Amino acid sequence: MEDDEKCVICGTDPSKFARNLGSRAVRLKTNAPRNEQCWHRFCTNCLDKSMMRQSQFKCPACGTLVRKATLDARRRDEIEVERDAAARRRVLAVYNTPRSAFASDREYNDFCESVEDAIFDLTQGGEAAKRVEAALKRYQIDNSADVARRASEKMEKERQAAARVRESKALAEAAAKRQRDEQRRLKLDKAQYEKHAMAYELGDRPDKPQEVVDPAVNLTPANLPLPTPLETVPDRPKLVKGQDLANRRLATAWSTKTYVARATLDLLATTFAAANLDADKHADKKRRLLAANAIPVYAPKVRVHLTTS
Repeated sequence: MEDDEKCVICGTDPSKFARNLGSRAVRLKTNAPRNEQCWHRFCTNCLDKSMMRQSQFKCPACGTLVRKATLDARRRDEIEVERDAAARRRVLAVYNTPRSAFASDREYNDFCESVEDAIFDLTQGGEAAKRVEAALKRYQIDNSADVARRASEKMEKERQAAARVRESKALAEAAAKRQRDEQRRLKLDKAQYEKHAMAYELGDRPDKPQEVVDPAVNLTPANLPLPTPLETVPDRPKLVKGQDLANRRLATAWSTKTYVARATLDLLATTFAAANLDADKHADKKRRLLAANAIPVYAPKVRVHLTTS
């Protein structure tokens, strides 16, 4: 890509030099003959010197003749895009067989691949382009009736598609015109209503004006579903008892007997602590009871130290 920005003769890169407003800017031109491969670029200074005494010269890189007619100020990729579009129109005008004419997808894909190869050869030029041109002319002569018929069918489809587009555009423009006319009429009616209302308020007119209704505004209430009522939380928590309480105790692995024993031992531990008595034996009894029922110990060990006066 860097060589594309340099002159093939002197190696000048115009993009690296500041352009002086008083001097002529140096530009690069691409040698792009139709039937040969060159694509080398030359600066305007070298072109002026080389073509001062002769109308053509050989490219120092590949030997292709360089003429004024084959020089283009565009880059190679821009020239190839234009040539690809022209070659595509040329090839598809002859190889215009539709999908319905093939027995299988494989045959149609092979046909499409050959079409793309022909387009590529025409774009690149050279001997391959000459062979493609000869094949196109030969195919067009041998299948002139089919080519003309398919071209006519394609033109008819394009004409119908264009007619549908024009019809849709006309309908859209008519709808827009009706809307503009309706808005203009509504604006005039509102102005007349304001004048009538002013005259009615001043007593110049005895009849009360009728309010102008915009047809674009729909005042009919929408049939929306009612909102789902929110779940309210009771003020007081529900008292759990009976079978529900038994189920909850069973789910937590605590039986009624265990609850009673725990409450009794907690009460004893509190009493002994208040009386400054040793409650270790009661705490040990509580732990043995809880271990027998396979549940974790909830209350910590209670130790009470006796004090002597």
